Amino acid sequence: MMSRENPLAPLYEEMEREGTQKQAKYALARTRAGWFMTILMIGWVSKYAFGVL
Repeated sequence: MMSRENPLAPLYEEMEREGTQKQAKYALARTRAGWFMTILMIGWVSKYAFGVL
């Protein structure tokens, strides 16, 4: 006889924890990519803006 009511509960907890970690990593990656693109675009625009002036 099992000591737990739901023997798969630890597995579900681990899967939920991994899911939240993946979501956090994905959000961080999107933020980093956004900042990278922003800096890249500022550099590109300023290069041509100062070239015209």
